Amino acid sequence: QMNKKFYLIFFPIICLSKKKKKTFNNLQKHIEVNDFKTSERIIDSLIMKEPSNNDWIVSKAEISANLNKINKSNQLLRKAFNQGYYVYDKYSNKNGILFKKLNKTKEYQILLNDIKNFLNEYREPEGKQVISVKVPEMLECYAIMLYLINPKHTLINKAFQNHSYFKKIDTYFKEFRNNVNLINLGKLYPGNFEDWIVNMKAHHNLRSLYFYDQLNTDKIVSLPIEENRYVANLVSHFAKDTDFMKFYSENEEFYNAMSSIILTNYSFGSEIIPFFNNNFKSKINKFNIYFTPIYSGWQHGPSVIIDDYIECFYFGGIMYVESKEFYYPDSYFLFTLLTEFDHALINNISNNYDEEFEKLKNKYLLLTDGENISYSKLKDATNEYLTWAFALQFFYENQKYDYTSLEKIIIEDMVKYRGFKRFDDFWKFYKQEYIGNNNYKSIDEFYPQIINWIKNQT
Repeated sequence: QMNKKFYLIFFPIICLSKKKKKTFNNLQKHIEVNDFKTSERIIDSLIMKEPSNNDWIVSKAEISANLNKINKSNQLLRKAFNQGYYVYDKYSNKNGILFKKLNKTKEYQILLNDIKNFLNEYREPEGKQVISVKVPEMLECYAIMLYLINPKHTLINKAFQNHSYFKKIDTYFKEFRNNVNLINLGKLYPGNFEDWIVNMKAHHNLRSLYFYDQLNTDKIVSLPIEENRYVANLVSHFAKDTDFMKFYSENEEFYNAMSSIILTNYSFGSEIIPFFNNNFKSKINKFNIYFTPIYSGWQHGPSVIIDDYIECFYFGGIMYVESKEFYYPDSYFLFTLLTEFDHALINNISNNYDEEFEKLKNKYLLLTDGENISYSKLKDATNEYLTWAFALQFFYENQKYDYTSLEKIIIEDMVKYRGFKRFDDFWKFYKQEYIGNNNYKSIDEFYPQIINWIKNQT
């Protein structure tokens, strides 16, 4: 038996079919008992279905490292980087299996240096903190293509397809239903749209589109997360064939209004940066919100972390209030944005407490029902507790913003629908010990008390 276990961190899974969920639960069980040979067979089956999926490739690199296949692990990471996987902090985390197993190898050090040099070309100046809210041309064209492929796609906001914007899409693109680029994009998502892999592929590609200069796929102008140039080229060619920029220009006032609403609603644009600065030692240099009015999917980054520099990304659609023509995002939408942004900072803090979480792992089922495989470890569940408590803190300290009704919704959501059984108790503890206590200048300083709270759970 090994003295120490290493675990994989998979990205959030959306709309899992029962069969695929069973596969993932099976994978987690084998990782839990250090059965990495079986884990390798399972991840190989996923790579067979999606050979260019960088998340699967990096996951296999972690499994290979656990199996002491060091050369193989380095080769897989280089392959992912060559295919556009630029998650520097995933590789450089000193508590992660990749760093611990590969750090002494020349190949790994060269890779870290290559990623860092590449990313440094695109980051914001030091000390500058900004919020970016956009409906990028590339992302909007892609979302419209998903809608044209199948209006019943699980990522399309079906509840609001009677909105005039959808009617404009139907009218403008009526003649382009058989466009070859549209057909080829559809081939990437075959079969039942309820199938989670199909859904995830469509959702995941949001991350590969935003950083181009408008629809020019030859030039990256923003800090890249990862790149799927094939999908981007399909979108770019479709845009050219349909004169998409004419449609985009005709609706630019609508896009700008939606962006402005996000920034100004609840004074979000002016209040959010000071709120983060007052609660964390680390700073987020740039908050990026990229959205489309027709999308109903949600996705966090991953954030780009280069040493002390952080850019946080949030992709998705608008959570609407039905009574408005220009649908205003409500407090729940703003709450969701906060929970996504603070993952980057909170995850950084929790990485310093891996040994404590390992000792307390038997407390996991006291905090969660164990059903959500996206939070299948105690550290992941604890971080979700904290991210939601931190987001609630913003509204608690600014009670003019629907705090009372929001608190009720959030507690019910966490306990009843997400299986985080003791979030109500945690929130009471957090309010009393952190918000109401001047002993802690930041969540970084308070985090040991969260560990103690877990220890006291019975």
